[in-house]
Amino acid sequence: MSHISSVIEYVYPEKYDHDITGHRRYIQACQEFGVQPIRYFLEHMQDDSLSLKYQGLGPDAMKALAAPLEINTTIEFLDLEGNWIMGEGACYLCRVLKENVFVSHLNLSDNRLGYNGAAAVCQLLMVNKTIEKLNLSGNNIGDQAGELFHSVLTKSNSTLRSLNLSHNRLEDGAALWLKNAMIENETLEHLDISWNHFQNKGCVLIAQGLKENVGLKELAVAMNGFGAEGGKTLGDALKVNRTLQKLDASYCRLPTECIGSIAHGLMHNDHLKIIDLSYNCFRAEETLELLKGIEKNEASQLSLLHLGNTQVEAKFKDLQDKLRKERRLEVIHGGILDDYRMEITEMDPMEIFRRDPFTKLKEWVAKAGYRLIDLLRHFDKDQSMTISTEEFRRGIASTAISITEEQLQILIDRLDNDGDGEIDFSELVEGDRQHRKAKRDVLAEMERRASQGK
Repeated sequence: MSHISSVIEYVYPEKYDHDITGHRRYIQACQEFGVQPIRYFLEHMQDDSLSLKYQGLGPDAMKALAAPLEINTTIEFLDLEGNWIMGEGACYLCRVLKENVFVSHLNLSDNRLGYNGAAAVCQLLMVNKTIEKLNLSGNNIGDQAGELFHSVLTKSNSTLRSLNLSHNRLEDGAALWLKNAMIENETLEHLDISWNHFQNKGCVLIAQGLKENVGLKELAVAMNGFGAEGGKTLGDALKVNRTLQKLDASYCRLPTECIGSIAHGLMHNDHLKIIDLSYNCFRAEETLELLKGIEKNEASQLSLLHLGNTQVEAKFKDLQDKLRKERRLEVIHGGILDDYRMEITEMDPMEIFRRDPFTKLKEWVAKAGYRLIDLLRHFDKDQSMTISTEEFRRGIASTAISITEEQLQILIDRLDNDGDGEIDFSELVEGDRQHRKAKRDVLAEMERRASQGK
């Protein structure tokens, strides 16, 4: 429909006897719920792909928008990211989509759906046989929703191929449901559960689910607390899994102790193409074991090993060059450790200190007229005297502090001393104490060098 005719229908809807597009239904719904019609929607509701990102819809505007979607026969890709439609708006949307057999890709990320919204979406998926790709990232979905997603993923006629549950509040209870769903489901190909609240027990369960899964091609578990046990179980899963092609396990607190298990898994896995192990807790001298595991697997299809800022030794680089030439394997790492040590010995100690992320944080706070403790209180919205590492990350992002992603992770690791994913005020005070001690040591070293004429 042309722009002119859509405007005419918008102004004189009573002239039309048939509402095959849903224009009139939408206008009437807007009047009923007291919201302004979205002109972009009126002009593009017959497109096969409709993006209404960050339109500030809210629940009422979503109710109006849902009305024409019930009879729409053209939209296949519907993107409603960042509209805060809440659980109420999700209920209206899902109610009408039960009758819609055309929408196959649905993005409801960052809409504050909560449990009620997640329940409405899952009820939709129990009867809908069209939706293949669903994004529910950043919706404050908690642990109790785990059983709902298990029901959806284990129904016999599931058509869902891609599910994004990242940046929610799923914990170890949901991990058990997800494990069982991964074991039973054979149709899901892409699963993103990164940036949730899974700790060691939950991560072990997820890795066990991967071990028996026969459908997933991509799995993202980044920013969850795997630890040593979770990392070893992940390695065991890689050893037997024969479908996974891409694994993102970055920022998972994987220690050096689990490298052997992961290397053993890579030695036997001949389907994985990309593995992201960046920003974990690996030591340079142990990373070579990963490459050796890949080298021993002549059937390996791995094309990318991502180690982030982890430094490696010279012999790692030698094997890396060999595998790049022979198998086109690309490896990303933080440079050669020996080169780094040489750079450090030649650098001004105070310059090294200034590069430290804690120094950058304190300098910014001082310029802004804060105390360090005031900044943490500003991030602590519920006044619990603690903040999650994710809340701290978002808080830092909202400031003007000049800090790289790598430096931010170093800062978080330093403040979260006990590794529970929470930063409390006592850990901040201890971090500040250690920082002041480090500064005194640097100044002492500079005085020593000055006295020796260096």
